[in-house]
Amino acid sequence: PDDPDSVGEPERLLEDGARRRGDDRQDDDEHDRVRQLEDNPATPEQVPTELASLLEETLRTQPTAYWVNLLEEAGVPAGPIYNLDQVYNDPHVRARNMVVELDDPHLGTIKHIGVPVKLSDTPGTIRHRAPDLGEHSREVLLEAGYTPAEVESLVEHGVIRVPAEQAV
Repeated sequence: PDDPDSVGEPERLLEDGARRRGDDRQDDDEHDRVRQLEDNPATPEQVPTELASLLEETLRTQPTAYWVNLLEEAGVPAGPIYNLDQVYNDPHVRARNMVVELDDPHLGTIKHIGVPVKLSDTPGTIRHRAPDLGEHSREVLLEAGYTPAEVESLVEHGVIRVPAEQAV
């Protein structure tokens, strides 16, 4: 189709990608699969699965950096999808102080995500780990006006939970 917003766009992108790669041969199987998706409107629920399958097969043929570069050259905003180890070791993530290591009494030193918004006058920091379930229940209730005996009664009756090391 001549309309750039039509369903013919995936085929054009495949051809453009092949041309940019310097691949003179057209991958007929890929084009046939795209044409089949275009020509078979009776199965729209299959399109995402088929398209994902085609993309996975194609993307596995080159390293991630190759595809990111190709997409960026074509004006498509793109970036790699990282696993956690890759995120924490990415130079940009490290340069922005987005990895914060904190001590956890149960797990030892663990990595947390830093504050993404960097303000010069009021910079945010991560100073504490997330509390355990019920870790502050006692002190919050005492500050709210409950007596120590009332708090203990709530714990004994299972109304609130406190960590095992806080149980009396």
